[in-house]
Order: sequence, then structure tokens, then C-alpha cells
Amino acid sequence: MLDAAIREHVAATMTDGAGVLRSRESLGRTLGRLRELGLRDAAEPGTASWEATNLHTVAAFVALAARAREETRGSHWREDFPELDDLAWRGRLAGTLGGRPQAPLPQLDYQPLAPAEVVEVVEVVQVVEVVLPSPSGLQS
Repeated sequence: MLDAAIREHVAATMTDGAGVLRSRESLGRTLGRLRELGLRDAAEPGTASWEATNLHTVAAFVALAARAREETRGSHWREDFPELDDLAWRGRLAGTLGGRPQAPLPQLDYQPLAPAEVVEVVEVVQVVEVVLPSPSGLQS
């Protein structure tokens, strides 16, 4: 369990290096800082320590997956890989925790999408008219 005081440091670290605009270099710095923060054990376990530990775990997965995915997809922009790359990245990264129980490490597994999962998104818009009674038509 990690020290609750790391919570703000994790948030600042992610904002600095793993925000919407990112690069291999910024993500490497982020992962290094997260490793350092992950060494700060809680003196006394409690709710705040659990929350900080969970936040740190999710942050580590996000930064690791962002560094592994060498493309720009959606609103997550890689400065060093500005193009979409469906040939290499038409799939998902699945994360698991491995390593020692007291210091689990995030691990990623790339899972290509099966042909049945690759679908073309078609936007459907339905217009619904809602008629509200006028204030004079309300019964009291």
C-alpha cells in the first residue's frame, strides 16, 4: 500500500508527461517518476492509502499503454507518431498485474481485433418531438 501523499504527485506527473500531447520521451519520464512514487510505502494503511495505490496503478497502466501504442488515435496525440496506424494497432492492449504480490508490475498484452469485431461505425440520428403542456393547461 502506498503513502496517501503521493496522490497529488501522481496527478501532476500524469498531467506533465502523459496528457493529451505525449511522446516516448515524456512517457518515459512519467514511468520513471511513477516508479519512484511507487516506492513510498504507507506508514499506516487506510482509505486514502488505498485510493493513492489504486490511482498509481491505473496511472502506470495508462502511461505504459500510451508508450507502447506508437500512433495517434482519437484525442491522444503522439508527437513522435502523428499518424493513425490501423495495420499495426487495430486491436486492444489488455493489462494485468504481475510480479511480486507486494510490488505488482503492470504488464500489457496486445490483442488484435477479430474480423467480426472490426465494424464500420454508422451514425444514426433519430429526431423525437416532445410536446409539453403550456402553463395554462396544467391542472392544479
